[in-house]
Amino acid sequence: MPLLTVSGPLPPNLRALLLGGDFFLGGVIAATLTKLVLRLRSLGVPSAVVNKTSAAAMLAIISMMRLGESPALPSPLDDDSRDRMAACIQVLAQPEDGMVKVWLDDCRTAFSTLTSDKQTREAAQLAAETAKNFAQPDDLIDFAHLRSRKGLSQLEMEDQVSSDLARATGLAEAAENESKKLNRVLQLTGFSDPVYAEAYVTVHQYDIV
Repeated sequence: MPLLTVSGPLPPNLRALLLGGDFFLGGVIAATLTKLVLRLRSLGVPSAVVNKTSAAAMLAIISMMRLGESPALPSPLDDDSRDRMAACIQVLAQPEDGMVKVWLDDCRTAFSTLTSDKQTREAAQLAAETAKNFAQPDDLIDFAHLRSRKGLSQLEMEDQVSSDLARATGLAEAAENESKKLNRVLQLTGFSDPVYAEAYVTVHQYDIV
């Protein structure tokens, strides 16, 4: 697999990403090829076709691993991607029934469970936020001036007044919104970079703050 040169023609997008050092993508490609070969084997295809396809997939995975060892790349192959590719080669070389079930069935079930759980949590959060924005017609209206102050100290009465003012002026909701801003912070650099930077974008009418 020749490396990319400046004067040469541009390679395909997938190959260009691998030449740029994106070996997480290489691990995804290796896992995809492995699942396709295992699925082909489970369909009852003749052994000659399955063996030929398996050999082609193993050749592609090994080529990506050898590419990761090249000193001309901007970043070498990381250990996690190397282990994942090696596991794919092992499964293709010795496809045991238990391992095939894990790759074809258990992985799909785990991903479906994760997706379903995420959708359930998002729906519950949306329902809670929607219900919180509405007030019931029979909600009790508490008038602070008509409330009995017997047994309350001066500090407790001042706390009640300050909390009422916070709710009336919207300061309580503003504090809650400030805490939610942390969920929308975008990371601009990596943790290992010399300078760490992050940003929070707020769209105010036509201006971006």
